[in-house]
Amino acid sequence: MDHDGIAWICMASFVSGNDAGPGGKGEVDFEITDAASDDANIKGVIVTVAEVRVNGQPLSGFTKQTIDLKAYQEGSTKLLGTAKMDARTYNNITLVLDLDSDADRNSPGCYVLTYDDVKFKLKSTSSGKHEIALNQTWKVVSDTKTKVVMDFDLRKSIRYSDDASIRYSFVSNQNLNTAVRVITRENSGSIKGHFEDESHVNAEKTVVYA
Repeated sequence: MDHDGIAWICMASFVSGNDAGPGGKGEVDFEITDAASDDANIKGVIVTVAEVRVNGQPLSGFTKQTIDLKAYQEGSTKLLGTAKMDARTYNNITLVLDLDSDADRNSPGCYVLTYDDVKFKLKSTSSGKHEIALNQTWKVVSDTKTKVVMDFDLRKSIRYSDDASIRYSFVSNQNLNTAVRVITRENSGSIKGHFEDESHVNAEKTVVYA
């Protein structure tokens, strides 16, 4: 789903819902996308997905991934992994981020990269690994491929500080949980429009909230 023509993504762990038993299986693609940040100084926002768990179990074949969320905007998504799952309704996804080290064991694992190529580690109230709990409903249909997209809204998930030691940080756990949306591609769309306002003709950027 586009946000202002832009979208986002991260890492995940999945816990099943409480619905009745399965009725067959469906294939699920887990993807991530980015809704942009308004900060003109930000060149990239890098997050490291340490693990993906489905129904409390690690996603088969998944390897640790480091992703620049800003590379996946305007509807572009990053595939995290694919799984065969029971056809039913699920109501929780937990994203697991490695704050300290990336997929190549370099430090840090999650950071903001500015245009002068300086890395600012994304601080959090936790250390090591950080979990984002997404209590949103999505459904797997038997013998059908479902694309589950985690849409990471940078405007809502990252805050700026004048303190150089913590220049950028994640928002509080509760706010971060609501800054990432879960959608299925089958239930998403796009919005296009035209903006005209002579009083803002010299503006460098115009942001539309829809």
